[in-house]
Amino acid sequence: MPIQAAKGRILRWGAVKDHLRTVLAENRIPDDEPVVLKFPRQLAKRKIVNREKKCRVCWVTTPENFASFHAARSRVIEEVGNPVIADKLIAEFLSKAPEGMWKRMEELGDESG
Repeated sequence: MPIQAAKGRILRWGAVKDHLRTVLAENRIPDDEPVVLKFPRQLAKRKIVNREKKCRVCWVTTPENFASFHAARSRVIEEVGNPVIADKLIAEFLSKAPEGMWKRMEELGDESG
């Protein structure tokens, strides 16, 4: 007798354990049968922990600038081998830029372009 749940109803772990005991005792499921177990509360806890660890950077830009920035970032990641360390190095590099450097670079870009 397969374990039944009403449409949209979540089964409780106790019911699943009882069903598994029966099925295992009767040896009804082959060893190579695929199985997916999802525990909603455990998944929710994991998502919260992951959300607390991760930070996202978001800014408004053009598609060309986005592609250019991420191409440069990908080169650094490829060389370093670790995206977290690469991002840290990029941030350190940007923070050590001399005062007024970005304005001068923008002006140079305007003159040449």
